[in-house]
Amino acid sequence: MILDNVFIDTLGEMGEKFTNKYDLSYPPQSINDVHEFFKEISDLLEEKNNVASYFGLTFHQMVSSKEVRSRRTTATVFEDIIAKIFGGHVSDKSSSKKPEVSDSIKKMDQITEEYGWNISSDLSGNKLKKEDISFENSNLSLSLKTQKGKLYDIKNNNNGDNVLIQKDSSWNKELNAGSLSSRAVFVGLVENHSSLKDRKGGLGSQTQLISTYKKIEQNGNWDELINRFKSYLHYLYDDDSFMIVFKGGYKMTLHFLEGELLADILVDNIKGGPETAPEILHRWENNNIRLKLQPLFKEIENRGKSKKVTLDFTNIYNDKNAFLRYLKTLEKDIGEKIINVLE
Repeated sequence: MILDNVFIDTLGEMGEKFTNKYDLSYPPQSINDVHEFFKEISDLLEEKNNVASYFGLTFHQMVSSKEVRSRRTTATVFEDIIAKIFGGHVSDKSSSKKPEVSDSIKKMDQITEEYGWNISSDLSGNKLKKEDISFENSNLSLSLKTQKGKLYDIKNNNNGDNVLIQKDSSWNKELNAGSLSSRAVFVGLVENHSSLKDRKGGLGSQTQLISTYKKIEQNGNWDELINRFKSYLHYLYDDDSFMIVFKGGYKMTLHFLEGELLADILVDNIKGGPETAPEILHRWENNNIRLKLQPLFKEIENRGKSKKVTLDFTNIYNDKNAFLRYLKTLEKDIGEKIINVLE
């Protein structure tokens, strides 16, 4: 990494001061508060604000830049950064204490008694892995999803300023939305449910999933499938919120989504029947559900719920000398690290 944890540690104090200055909640109480923070950063980056540039440089150099964006470690680094900024804690997913499940889900355990496993245990284990960051004195539970976005570089224009240019139009079009026990979804609804696996087992593609759904409909079990999805998805997602981040070099795009809205969208999509059900939740991989992002974002927009922020890091490098002077006012060891990157 170009910058290290010494630099990240500085963000805690800066994050609290920044949120207080701009009348934002610290710690955030909802995903809307996190959205408002990044909206403020985006606006201030356009104004060449030094504090916003400090945040922007962190996001660019450690998460979004061409040099690091393909590394899996950027997801962990971004979790550390967000936890520091908002005074949160990265969740310990190795904890053996599973979340409680509702009585209605517990009653479904009778379905699987003959198989020697419990639906409630499966789902509780799935939910345990959803949260990435928690906050004291706040009900916000945040799940971060870092994706490769369209790549943007900068070049000099006729005025000598750096401008964004798109270098690569490819981007991650699919989202790993976490674990959802496939056996808990399909047990008793289709013959040989235990053979439904990724790839060739019937859950690895949209075409395969449609075939499985049609069998369930033919067996007269479609309404039960809808009820299970509704119960399971709201249990898994209602308490969480999502920040989906597209790492695009000098441009980073962030989407903010409440878990309850995500569950509603997926359930409504499934209600449409076997042909349309996989349009968003379109396959399983390693027991994780995969969502198609374009139709998901389109549906969020159709419901008037879209929350999106774009961070343009160009100005950090356009007004480099002024920013360097600001950095020299910071603690010497931190300032020198950043200056070495920019000079």
